Amino acid sequence: MKSYLDKNLIYITLLWLLSCLIYLAVEYYITNGQMGVPLDDTWIHFQFAENFSKGYFFQYNIGEPTAGTTSPLYVIVLGTVGSVINNFILSSLLISSLFYLFCCMLVYKISLLIFESKHSFLYNRTLNLVKPKMFTLLSTLLTIFAGRFVWSGLSGMETTMFTFFCLLAVFFHLKNLERNIFTILPSLLFAFAALSRPEGFLLYFIYIVLELNKYIMVKRLNEIYIKLLLSIIIFICLTIPYFLFSYHLSGNFLPNTFRGQGGNFNFVPDFNYLRISILFFFRDNFITGLLYVSAAIYYLKNVKKKFNSFMYLNLIFLWIIFLPLVSSIVIPNW
Repeated sequence: MKSYLDKNLIYITLLWLLSCLIYLAVEYYITNGQMGVPLDDTWIHFQFAENFSKGYFFQYNIGEPTAGTTSPLYVIVLGTVGSVINNFILSSLLISSLFYLFCCMLVYKISLLIFESKHSFLYNRTLNLVKPKMFTLLSTLLTIFAGRFVWSGLSGMETTMFTFFCLLAVFFHLKNLERNIFTILPSLLFAFAALSRPEGFLLYFIYIVLELNKYIMVKRLNEIYIKLLLSIIIFICLTIPYFLFSYHLSGNFLPNTFRGQGGNFNFVPDFNYLRISILFFFRDNFITGLLYVSAAIYYLKNVKKKFNSFMYLNLIFLWIIFLPLVSSIVIPNW
């Protein structure tokens, strides 16, 4: 098994490299040789990161602290790497592309865990149809060559870092399910995800609800409540300081970037936002768009009778359903 995994990770790395080279070649052609990063958001990160590397913590203009980023962890990572390499464009591309590779590897490992686990309802189904390893490789290939994700991997943005921490947390969550234990590690990784992008808070909330439901149903909450409480405290201790920093500066717990992009709290979902989001999914990549929508429909149709058999998939399914729904309520900005 180990040699097989190692061999496929090598293939994944080579395909990742091919994907990056194709993207860079297309970028070079489209921009007539003017290589760089595609969004002004990346340059905002550069400014924060450069000042951070000089000891000016979260200051866009030196001497003016501001909660002007929704990714404080990325500012720290980029500021640290940039101070070593002394080139923030190169540093950002290196960080985002490496996390892109790590994400592809994690998709492979998570898929392998789901399809090969004897506790997963997919186990017998996949064995009857085709070897599970075929599904894991297919899932990984879809990730490597998903245009939007390739773009994210070479955008110099925090997107792939956020995805990495989400996937790593999900991976250890699944490992815990496999061993029927509860550990603090997923909460720690979810905290890093939340510090990379605010969507991480939603994913962690879903995770905690699922864990509570699981242990309440089997009447084992008393066995893990101390670890559960400690994991929540660790998550809060890591994520709350930036909110306090924002409140201290502006009188609002949420960063000014959130408010600047039209963030608000509504009681009714913005259905136009949901419609356009689904449309974008299909325009961007018809295959992944079809998988996204069909997975959500399948889950909603079968969740009542198969909730326990979906144990390995509940967190992933609920994430893909609730992320656009909550976004349509909190910040319907496509």
